[in-house]
Amino acid sequence: MIKASPLPSSRDFNLLLGAIVRMKHYSTAIRLIERLPSLGVEDDVVLLTIWMNCFCRLRRVDLGLSILGRIFKLGFPITVVTSSTLIDGLFIQGKTDQALRFLDDMGRNGPEPDETTYAIIAKGLCKAGNTGLAIELLRDWEERSCRLGSFAYGIVIDGLCKEGLITEALRLHGIMSKKGVKPNVVTYNTLIHGLCDVGQMEDALILLKEMTSGGIQPDIFTYNSLVHYLCKLGQWKDATVWMEKMMEAGIEPDVVTYTSVIQGVCNSGQLKESQRLLSHMVQSRVMPNVQTFNILVDAHCKEGMLVEAEAIINRMIQLGWEPRSRGGAN
Repeated sequence: MIKASPLPSSRDFNLLLGAIVRMKHYSTAIRLIERLPSLGVEDDVVLLTIWMNCFCRLRRVDLGLSILGRIFKLGFPITVVTSSTLIDGLFIQGKTDQALRFLDDMGRNGPEPDETTYAIIAKGLCKAGNTGLAIELLRDWEERSCRLGSFAYGIVIDGLCKEGLITEALRLHGIMSKKGVKPNVVTYNTLIHGLCDVGQMEDALILLKEMTSGGIQPDIFTYNSLVHYLCKLGQWKDATVWMEKMMEAGIEPDVVTYTSVIQGVCNSGQLKESQRLLSHMVQSRVMPNVQTFNILVDAHCKEGMLVEAEAIINRMIQLGWEPRSRGGAN
């Protein structure tokens, strides 16, 4: 592309750089950007924002700020994307206070924040353990008639669930629904996983019913949460029923699904059933992983079934795994 004649436009280069950044090859993008002036490609605010984003992703927000200075010097208008990129970079580097100050400046001296900006702020605060402040800011933004979507709400709900604050997460879910913001499958999965995590399976199933009634179809993550926690409760037969339901819905169980059920079956001492599940798993072209095999080997050894355990180890080796290995296949 660089050797093409005539030289591609700035827009073409920006599209290329955007693709490189999406692949997380930030250093490659920076090297290419640094070559562009010698090729006669002029700076624009999109190019400079991509450059800034690369530095921020590499935890060099100081260099990102220098790009902001360059934008000012060249007289380009600061876009909401530019400001949001820098705020994200500040959060990535743990500079929460500085990010919030920049948000204040943004409202006074720059472009108005948009939903993406608010989502970045919410994500940064939740990751920093400031979920309470994220909720306060959500309320403040709503009072200022800022239209927030499921993305911003979902981030805060995820933060609350990770802190074990499932009641608060459900309350926020109710608020967003009342405001006409429809939760997406990711938000529902977060809540269902959170409810399962604190042993509230009945509430998780109620939420699943609400989800499907609202026209949102469960995905593999939804089913895996239910299967995993049913097995954790020793209800492996119920878990297999959910496996059947997911297959009826056109969703094939994956290694996580099978491993959860095998763990539950082994914990209940049903070792013949665990071997049947392993065979079914392989026949379904779902490759068992190290965790799957280690669960099976441990369970058979504990019951003194050493011949069977050795057979499982041999099968494991045939499939390219090393016993007790923590890595991948050879």
